[in-house]
Amino acid sequence: MNGSAGSPSSGSQAVMGTGTVSSTSGVTGGTGSGSGSTTSGTLGGEAGSSSGASGGSASGVSGSSSGAINPDAGLPPGAVNMVPAGYTGMPYPPTRTPPGPIITIPGFVYGADYDTGGPGVAYCHSATGTGAACSNGIKLSDWCCSDCNAAGNDARCDAHNANACMGGLTTCPLFRPDDDNAGLSHMNLGEVDTYALAGPTWQFLPGSSGPTLDGPSVTVGTPIPQHANMTSEEDTYISYMNTGQWSKYTIEVLAAGTYSVGGFFGVPAGTQITLDFGNGVSTGTITLMGSPVTPQCMCIEAYHAWTPFANIGQVMFPAPGTYLMTFTLTTAQFNPLYFTFTKM
Repeated sequence: MNGSAGSPSSGSQAVMGTGTVSSTSGVTGGTGSGSGSTTSGTLGGEAGSSSGASGGSASGVSGSSSGAINPDAGLPPGAVNMVPAGYTGMPYPPTRTPPGPIITIPGFVYGADYDTGGPGVAYCHSATGTGAACSNGIKLSDWCCSDCNAAGNDARCDAHNANACMGGLTTCPLFRPDDDNAGLSHMNLGEVDTYALAGPTWQFLPGSSGPTLDGPSVTVGTPIPQHANMTSEEDTYISYMNTGQWSKYTIEVLAAGTYSVGGFFGVPAGTQITLDFGNGVSTGTITLMGSPVTPQCMCIEAYHAWTPFANIGQVMFPAPGTYLMTFTLTTAQFNPLYFTFTKM
C-alpha cells in the first residue's frame, strides 16, 4: 500500500540525493523508459523528437509547437509551446476557464495532479500497455479515510465501497473518479505514515526562485497530517506503482534556466525515476536514496517513511513556456507525493 501524503509545509529534513543524472545529451536529456508521445515542436528552429519518455535534442531558446494547448498569456516573451501535437490530455482540474496549466515551475508538482484524459493518454500502469489496457492492474480499493479508521477498519479499508465506512457514510470523497484514477491513496494514519526525519519543512516563499526547506520543524515519528473531512492533492499520492508506469502533467515554466529537483517520497532503496519534458529536456535517470526506517520513525516499511529529498537531479529549460512533463518510474516502486523545482 502507498501510505499517506503531506502538504508542501509538511516535509522534514532534506536528504541529498545520491543517485546520478545519467543522460546529458541535448539540453539535459537523453533517453528514458517512459511511453510519451512524439513532440513536433521546435526549440531554436531545430526540430526535436521525444520517443518514449525522453530523448531528442534542443538547441535554442525560442520556437513553437503545434500542440493543442496554447501558452498562457502571462508567460514572458519568447515562451514556447512544447505540448506534443495531437495530445488529447488536458491540465487538471478540468474546470479551469480557459483550460490551461495551473502547475508552474518553479514550484511544486503533485503526483495526483496528472492531466485528465484517462488511461493511455494521461497515465499508464504498464510499461508496455496502450489505450484502455493502461488501467489494467491499477488498485483502487485502498482509499482509507479517518471515518473508516474510526469504524475500526484497518489501514487498508476501502472507501470506494460505501458500506465499508461508518455504516455507509464517508466524509472523505475520492480525489479523482475511478475512470480517471491512476491508482491513488489517501494518506493514512492507520498505516502509520510518518516523517522519517526531523527538521524543517518545504515552503514556497513569495519572491523566491522555488521551494525552500525553512518552514516549521517536525519531529521524527510524527504522523503526516490527514485532511479528515476533505480530499486534496496535499494528502493524495500515486500508489502501488509498477516499473515502467508513467503519468503526464501539463506545466508552465516561468523562466529559462537550470532547476534543481527535489521531492517528498516514501521510497525503498534502488528506485529510479525519470522526469522528461520533450525535445531532450530531461533529468535523465535519477536513482533515489531509500527512506530511512528507524525505530524513531515507527514506519512499517520504507513506502510509509515520508522523507524530503533535495537535489536529486537537475533539468535545464532553454526557454519559458508550456511543457508536457512525463514522470516515469524506471525501476522498482515507491510512493511519490510531490516534486519540487527550484531555480539555480
